[in-house]
Amino acid sequence: MEKLFFQAVAIKDRRVRANAVELFTRFFPDRELLELRPLVRDDDNRVSANALIKAACERFDEKVISRIEERVRGGSVAHVASALHAMGEIALYYRRHDPLFLGTKLSFLRLFELIPDLVTHPNAMIRRQALIAAHKLQSDVLDIRLRELFSVCGDPDLLGLFASVYGWKNEALAKAA
Repeated sequence: MEKLFFQAVAIKDRRVRANAVELFTRFFPDRELLELRPLVRDDDNRVSANALIKAACERFDEKVISRIEERVRGGSVAHVASALHAMGEIALYYRRHDPLFLGTKLSFLRLFELIPDLVTHPNAMIRRQALIAAHKLQSDVLDIRLRELFSVCGDPDLLGLFASVYGWKNEALAKAA
């Protein structure tokens, strides 16, 4: 199976490559595969995000966190959204497998402090991935900050996003529907 996945990673089709990296994460999450490391710098946002997730499952070091931060702070819209997706997946993985270890990754957890600003980003894809990442982390502190944003929000699209991700309902939105 591993050989087949490596063949898929070498295919030019970006979706096939991204999906192959995701399969490595699913079937061999903590097995170190050095051949995949260069993919964290891939030009394709999905390939690099999936490679970051895989790298974090193998060895969650400052290099991985730094690369995620680079993408979140300065990438294209697609790269920012994909880096947020990676943050959520990494948080979920460690919340399920080793929450104590996740708690030691302070520089990673600090990236989630960007979420409230990203939830109001002009791009809908970034807003959605920011909320989903926050929801996967399940931080009480972050959820309180997001709840404050939600309570003063007048944007029906953002209110709908809060409803779909968190299940939060707004009285004004409910009456309008």
